[in-house]
Amino acid sequence: MVGKIIGYDESRSNKGTKSLMGNQFVYEGLQTSFVYNNQIYYILCDDSSTYLAKIKDQKIINLGTISKIPL
Repeated sequence: MVGKIIGYDESRSNKGTKSLMGNQFVYEGLQTSFVYNNQIYYILCDDSSTYLAKIKDQKIINLGTISKIPL
C-alpha cells in the first residue's frame, strides 16, 4: 500500500508573511474563536502552551495561559 502524508509537499516558507507576534509564529495555530461582549477572542497554541488572545492594532495580545500543554 502506498500512502502520502497530507501537506507533506506544501511549502514551509514564511516569505511574504507578516507575523502578528513579532518574530514568533504560532506553531500549532488557531484552535477556535468566539465572540464575548462584541469582542472576538481566540484560543491559540504554540509548541508549549494553549492561551487566550485577542487582536489589537494588528498584534496578537496574549490574555493568559489556559494550559501548559498545547492542544
